[in-house]
Amino acid sequence: MDDDRLTQADEAELDALFATMRARAPEVPPGLMARIADDGLSLQADRARQPARVPARTGRLRQFFAQLGGWPAMAGLVSATVAGLWIGISPPTLIGSSVALLGGATAEAGDDLYLVDAVSAYDILALGG
Repeated sequence: MDDDRLTQADEAELDALFATMRARAPEVPPGLMARIADDGLSLQADRARQPARVPARTGRLRQFFAQLGGWPAMAGLVSATVAGLWIGISPPTLIGSSVALLGGATAEAGDDLYLVDAVSAYDILALGG
């Protein structure tokens, strides 16, 4: 045949061959099933003699980290903590001057309190005003 196509006669011959093979029972060499059963029983006996494995206990800190979301979540929490600590220790000048104006740290602060916006524009818009 020039091409790889099967003719109808080839297909009929293959169908007959497959039907013959399906009708025939598989031949198992003598003693094979007995050897397989013996291997299984010996493995069961070996397994019964081995001590049971106890799962490793995890510490409370590891369980806490797992509940929070693992190490990626902890990295985010640590980053936020460090940023908050940094801003708290060394605040930008805008935050420092606003706090000084609200707290009245200087004598002139009372004159400039009208410059401090107690409610931001976002809050006003959020309240519908």
